[in-house]
Amino acid sequence: LSANLAAQEGISPVFQAEVIQGLQRAVEKQPDRSDWLFRLGILLSESGNQPAALQVMRQLAAQPGDQAHLDAADLWQAARALHVAGDHQYAVPLYWRAIRLVSADPGGETLPVNLVDLYIDLSKACKASGDNDSALQALDQALVCEPQRLDLYQTRADWLQSSGQASAALESLKKALEIAPTNAGLHESVAR
Repeated sequence: LSANLAAQEGISPVFQAEVIQGLQRAVEKQPDRSDWLFRLGILLSESGNQPAALQVMRQLAAQPGDQAHLDAADLWQAARALHVAGDHQYAVPLYWRAIRLVSADPGGETLPVNLVDLYIDLSKACKASGDNDSALQALDQALVCEPQRLDLYQTRADWLQSSGQASAALESLKKALEIAPTNAGLHESVAR
């Protein structure tokens, strides 16, 4: 039961609070139940208690190992919530756990999560946390998955340029030109 569903169905705020309290008690008794932590975080967020929701998501991120009770979509949602809140150091391990789950399903037919999007989000979280090397490595993994993504080469070039690696940035732009040889903006970027 989510708070959004509760609001749509006309469920009282008192009942919502009881559901949250019940989940809190359950999590206290079994703190390793990542699925309960995730649901509690979502409910707290949807009820407007963002600080408590983020604290629960941080607790989820701090759990050791892969989250056996969560699927990749749940991990991605938790990671994105932390990332948007600026808690990049907590988002990164959740992105990695989601990537491992998606990678374990090579067909990807059972998971509603795109591996490339996970790598892109991971790269952004790493970049935002100041870990430029990991950001570039994650972006490179996205390029391994989809080597024809012009936007990824452009982002890579921008990041390399901003970190003072002009020659590597130029190489990324040249690879982008191989994909889109008539792109005037790319030609302009290479000329600079």
